[in-house]
Amino acid sequence: MSTKSIKFETVTNLQQVIENMKRFEQDLNVEAKLRKQLKQFHQWYYVHDGDLLAPSKFIGYQNMTGNLYVNKRLLRRAKLDGRETEHVLKTMFIPYENEALNEYIHQKLNGQTRVTFKVNILEQEKEAIEKSFVKGDSHIKMSDLLQVVTEDVDALQGEGGYRIEGAEKLYFVKKYERDVHNRKRAIEIHGLNCYACGFNFEEMYGERGKDFIEVHHLQPLSTLKEAVEVNPKTDLVPLCANCHRMVHRKKDNVLTIEELKRIIKR
Repeated sequence: MSTKSIKFETVTNLQQVIENMKRFEQDLNVEAKLRKQLKQFHQWYYVHDGDLLAPSKFIGYQNMTGNLYVNKRLLRRAKLDGRETEHVLKTMFIPYENEALNEYIHQKLNGQTRVTFKVNILEQEKEAIEKSFVKGDSHIKMSDLLQVVTEDVDALQGEGGYRIEGAEKLYFVKKYERDVHNRKRAIEIHGLNCYACGFNFEEMYGERGKDFIEVHHLQPLSTLKEAVEVNPKTDLVPLCANCHRMVHRKKDNVLTIEELKRIIKR
């Protein structure tokens, strides 16, 4: 399609916004010019269900893409105005101040944010966000959890322990950071007890085992032929190291969680 024929209509519903947010995170992995602009964004929009994050002008226009957004000449010719998108997004999002959430966003973007920036959320997610992002809570903060999960993945990959999850596939190398976020989100949702046997690393090993658990893909990554969106709520479950290895011990016979539980109960 010629850039001259592109019309930028503002979004009309939340689903269009969600699709744009997913596209932003995907394009951020491959569009270097887009990553370089992260510190320019003043208004960020966050959707807790899916852990999605994107700036206003990108998600406020229908069918926006990374290569279009970085084409400044095109944007100037189209006279795109960020104030226009913010006006539309105000009908769906509310401004929200939460220091712990801001810290998490700063880390999620690898520190590539303005010193000060504004965050907007869906009003219906406010209660869930306040439970997840609590400054000084006795539970692990989201930014700390992300660091813990990242370190655990680094350690296991160093051992070759994640080959079964497709570490040799180009997609999963490129999507490493996104994979970490999926694991973090799965732990937030499902907790730190093994889904099959109930084992908890901290109860057994104390501080050494705090906040550790392996995360299992219910559909083995080795069976996937192309990149897919992973839903941490329905596609991932926590498993202890023993159960995880038993599930994957035979490549041609990966066990379901139910099959593993039946073995444990015998």
